[in-house]
Amino acid sequence: MKKLQALTTWITNIVLFILLATIINLLLPNSSFQKYTKLVVGLLLMLIIITPVFQIFKVDVNQMLKSLSLSSIRSDQQVENSIENQKKEIQASQRAYILEQMAVQMEADVKEELMDQYGVAIDRIHIETKKPNDEPTADNIKSISVAVSKKHRVIPRLFQL
Repeated sequence: MKKLQALTTWITNIVLFILLATIINLLLPNSSFQKYTKLVVGLLLMLIIITPVFQIFKVDVNQMLKSLSLSSIRSDQQVENSIENQKKEIQASQRAYILEQMAVQMEADVKEELMDQYGVAIDRIHIETKKPNDEPTADNIKSISVAVSKKHRVIPRLFQL
């Protein structure tokens, strides 16, 4: 009997709402507001029709909306964390590339002079900055380690015939 009463109440609410919507529609003059009122009335009618379905499945609409908003907030935080991690990775690789290019440039600048004057060749150059996460610039360099090894340079001789 309780289900029959709920069904009767539901149908009564729908009929009363449609009558109220029709009266409101007749009272409004033909204007640009009429299409908006029809939209709102349609949405409210859909809500009235769907409400018993939610009650059948015992779905709390407020709880459902809260869970949706919480999951979207968590998703936003995950996206922000992912972007931040990618940013750090890009900065680290950019920093490593800059340090490598500085070492290559230094080696190119002194390679010939070291070979000519001292007979040594550069094996590797390691540049260390003051703070590991700082951008590598000339002002931020803490130390430069250069590993050299003795090399014998073959100097071509001029032969007289």
